[in-house]
Amino acid sequence: MKKIVSMALALTMLATVCTGCLGGGTDTTTAAADTTAAAGATTGAAADTTAAAGESTEAAGETNALADGAIGLKLSTTMKQLELTTVPNGMGVQAMDDGLREKSGGTLYLDMYLDGVLGSSADELIGGAQNGAFDMIALSFGSWGDYTDAFAPLSIPYLFTSSEQLYQFIDGEIGDEIKAKVEADTGMVVLAFLDVGFRNVTNNRGPIKTPDDMKGLKIRTLNDRYQIAAMEALGASTQQTSFSELYSALQQGLVDAQENPIINTYTSKFYEVQKYMTLTRHNYTFTVLAISRAALDRLTPEQQQMVMDMGKVAEDTCRSQLAAKETEILSELSQKMEIYDPTVEELEKFQEVAKTSWGQIEQDMGSEAFNRYVNAANEIAESLK
Repeated sequence: MKKIVSMALALTMLATVCTGCLGGGTDTTTAAADTTAAAGATTGAAADTTAAAGESTEAAGETNALADGAIGLKLSTTMKQLELTTVPNGMGVQAMDDGLREKSGGTLYLDMYLDGVLGSSADELIGGAQNGAFDMIALSFGSWGDYTDAFAPLSIPYLFTSSEQLYQFIDGEIGDEIKAKVEADTGMVVLAFLDVGFRNVTNNRGPIKTPDDMKGLKIRTLNDRYQIAAMEALGASTQQTSFSELYSALQQGLVDAQENPIINTYTSKFYEVQKYMTLTRHNYTFTVLAISRAALDRLTPEQQQMVMDMGKVAEDTCRSQLAAKETEILSELSQKMEIYDPTVEELEKFQEVAKTSWGQIEQDMGSEAFNRYVNAANEIAESLK
């Protein structure tokens, strides 16, 4: 049913929007932006800078004129225009566009449709790319579950305790296997894992310093069964509310709490309706930047390699920006919320309780696969000590 629905959605978009994916060059990059539950919705000034399709991005076209017959890879995402220069995963996307223009001499670039103008749901984005409405998507890895379970190991709560550990995990053999499975299941080629960061709990009830403080807390989570299991193991009551409705749900008291990366909490202004944040670091979030195999195969071998290389540039750019941006944002948030950073011993208590959900995850994944992921993560953690 998902595939039928996504095909219908994509065919509708194809009939009304796509006038030639991998099409010839105009001097502009189509506007809009917002990174899904990966970089959150930026309001106010960000919305003001998001114009209708056809408005050029700052780095696109004005400083690097396109060659005749240039190929624009149509990228559909919910990122906002402002995030291309202010949020690490958005900065990664912009770095890829800049790199393609420079390396190709203006013959290859990203034709960006931002702010969800071509779709915002997984069905619209993955389905649209599968059916040729556009070539590329940027979508949170947690939103791919109806199409592939390839990203499941990245959702195991507290499997990773540092970004360095996680990078080694996805940059190695298991990361290659994840990418191969994504392509086999969806026909999409992963170009980059763009960091959004560790997820943390905010709430209005009071400071959360121990797992006991989570008991009875009505918290909005992603619709991810592993994350739901972890929050319920901690004693919270979970609720799945769409990200676009989360601010109002918090404001109206429909939920007490939410969990998101630091950047999302800031850009979505959840500090206006939440008093407390605890740096629980229970899961990590990525935006997955991917291109359809069909679109990639229509390029020359040289252009294909350029796309793959610039995907790595996007990933490296995002990684290099994240720590500094989080430090900056935490400093600002500390003026607006009460922020609690658990000690190592306190954090271990959260991990211990949340990991009681691992039995359910092992049963779901199968012991062989589960143990392989856990052992690989543990070996990396030991090597980093």
